[in-house]
Amino acid sequence: TGSTILFLIVCATTKVLRPPHDCHYVTLWKALVLASFCKFLLVPGLIWGEMGPVTHHYFVTGYTLMSQLKAHSVVTHSSRLMSGLIVALGLVGKVASMQLLSQL
Repeated sequence: TGSTILFLIVCATTKVLRPPHDCHYVTLWKALVLASFCKFLLVPGLIWGEMGPVTHHYFVTGYTLMSQLKAHSVVTHSSRLMSGLIVALGLVGKVASMQLLSQL
């Protein structure tokens, strides 16, 4: 559900902030899902029972954010600044909606 919420928010803000001339939303969906696979870098820590320092989690989260930013920038032909704003809005919306759903 988290990837779906992120995708919907990113598509909505992309459509509002930058009207796509040739943006294919299916390609954008695939690119954002592939960029989210960076989270699997946390799996070895879970398997071995040690998560290590908190900085490892921050590095993986940052790498995921940069991957999603680059994927959005390439697919929508946007600048990195615009893609950064759109992806950041999407992640904030995703976190807020997931917290709202967990309270229900």
